[in-house]
Amino acid sequence: MQDSTHSPKVSFVGAPASGKTALVKRCAEDRFITEYEPTLGSNLAVATRVDGGQTVRIIISDLGGSSLYHGLGREILRGTAVIVAVYDLSRLETMASTREWIEIAKEASPHASLIVVGNKTDMSSSEDFLDSLDPKSLVVGYDAFHVTVSAKTGEGVDTLINLIWEQVRQVAHR
Repeated sequence: MQDSTHSPKVSFVGAPASGKTALVKRCAEDRFITEYEPTLGSNLAVATRVDGGQTVRIIISDLGGSSLYHGLGREILRGTAVIVAVYDLSRLETMASTREWIEIAKEASPHASLIVVGNKTDMSSSEDFLDSLDPKSLVVGYDAFHVTVSAKTGEGVDTLINLIWEQVRQVAHR
């Protein structure tokens, strides 16, 4: 499935404070970080899984959401296998920024799989937001998956992790 010299890259993109870093920590380390500290530039993490008796490793890139990083983001996003675009379910305005990041990411890695994630289902305002949400508006023109999660409580995170690994597996067989 994977040779020892190549680990597929999974890139988390989206608006500032949408919970990208918290989701990366959940996916890579199965823990939640309580202090918010903005990501400056990009952070990297590694996740491994045994699949069919073989250990598979992925590199997870967590890009800072500020528009200051769009230029840097294009470089980091090249060669990405799976794009995870995160928006905050408690802040409607994060959807516009996330759409921007999706366009940047797909321009840099046009063949990457796309997963759109609504984070913070644990926030009371997210229920109203979910009722009025049309996640398809974020991905018009793209083939994408959509999931809602809470990095804080872990709700839906297993679904996201399994979807990421399934997409990595499919990319490996292309």
